[in-house]
Amino acid sequence: MKKNLFLVLAFALNSGWLKSASPATDATKALMWAIANGNLNEAKRAVAQGADVNYQANTKMYDQGSNTPLMLAAQNHDINMVTFLINTGKVNYTIKNGWNDDAVTSALYTGCPECQKAIQKACGYGPYNNRARNNEEEKNKTSFLKKKHH
Repeated sequence: MKKNLFLVLAFALNSGWLKSASPATDATKALMWAIANGNLNEAKRAVAQGADVNYQANTKMYDQGSNTPLMLAAQNHDINMVTFLINTGKVNYTIKNGWNDDAVTSALYTGCPECQKAIQKACGYGPYNNRARNNEEEKNKTSFLKKKHH
């Protein structure tokens, strides 16, 4: 079922049937096709050619749409694709899809715990947010020291 959705999305992008906020370049179309087909080598080639890893297609006639390549890779349970996209260093994790979900929230609904954990770790969300954890530990330590000296 998911693969069919991705094939329809790829067709719609290539045919110009769907419109987005900005038109997809050939490299971006190739990236979306690669994600739909689980073709990591083609995805690497597309990104090297300048594909937009934050592209959002308007697919509202099939679902709430506006998913980014990262969201689509997670929905396809493709941890290798998710990892590759993360490692480009170009992913904007705060983009919201048609359901008003960011990449972390979208990944939560995919049923792919590996994908969810990878995205959470990459964007410093939840238990992987070391800065927040360290700040909280420092605050607790400072509070304890103040109490000890009074």
